[in-house]
Amino acid sequence: MASALNYTIDLIEAKKLKQRKEREIAKKQSAPEAQSIANFSLEQREFIQEMMFDLNQEEFLVLYLRYWRDFNTQDIAKLLNLNEQKIKEYLEDGMTNLQKMYSSSFSKWKENLKARMLQL
Repeated sequence: MASALNYTIDLIEAKKLKQRKEREIAKKQSAPEAQSIANFSLEQREFIQEMMFDLNQEEFLVLYLRYWRDFNTQDIAKLLNLNEQKIKEYLEDGMTNLQKMYSSSFSKWKENLKARMLQL
């Protein structure tokens, strides 16, 4: 089972290299989308990664595959054996939950980070 999953991931990774270039070209030609994780500061990315562990398992996995591994919704649906609409729901719910956590906790987390850095 694990080897089949790894094989599937390898196939998807090869396919997404091609798609990534196509998306980059399309992004340059279209209106800007929601802010990409790459546009956040290192502190913000660390915070988001920590907060993702507070999401339910499905939201975490779908967000990780979409934004950290750059899978598209079709590939995630195939990989997880779910329909694409369910994947989109998990993405939307996960992003909504992350936005709530981010807006309510980032400044407090950043202060704690500064305090930990001063202790080093």
